[in-house]
Amino acid sequence: MGMEKSMLAISSIMVFLAVLVALFWFRPASAPSNLPPFFVNLNGKYGFTLPDDWNVSVNQYNGLNTLFGPGASDAVGLGGVEIFPNQKSIDAFLGGTSASYSDKTNVTVDGISGVKVRYRGSAAQNGESVVLLKDGTIYNIYIGSIQNGDLQNFSQIVSSFKFLP
Repeated sequence: MGMEKSMLAISSIMVFLAVLVALFWFRPASAPSNLPPFFVNLNGKYGFTLPDDWNVSVNQYNGLNTLFGPGASDAVGLGGVEIFPNQKSIDAFLGGTSASYSDKTNVTVDGISGVKVRYRGSAAQNGESVVLLKDGTIYNIYIGSIQNGDLQNFSQIVSSFKFLP
């Protein structure tokens, strides 16, 4: 009987050691840490990947909206995401603003159809905007710049833009 207990104890220790080895040996690889941060606005129900050297903040005046860009804060940004509920169409939305639009092209972002336009604002501000209509709500993703580096970062934001459930 003593020999059986010893064998049982040795077997238990061996199984325990085998489990420990398996846990450490077959551990899943961790995700790379060099991925750009993914920003989420839970109130607006959307998110996007942020360029490395840009900041992002929820707008202090409307928690559905977001501001982004170099040095962006909750009050100012080079671009942003604006949400306008109760909209019928993209053309009606664009027609109701004071900006003039050109270079209109059709786009699809996260499965939602919209348009990409160049705009010229009332204060001689030029930029690009991607306007999407989802469930009666306009999502206006915009940047107030036409410089190549800014537009590349803007493209990264648009291409990574996701609607949240």
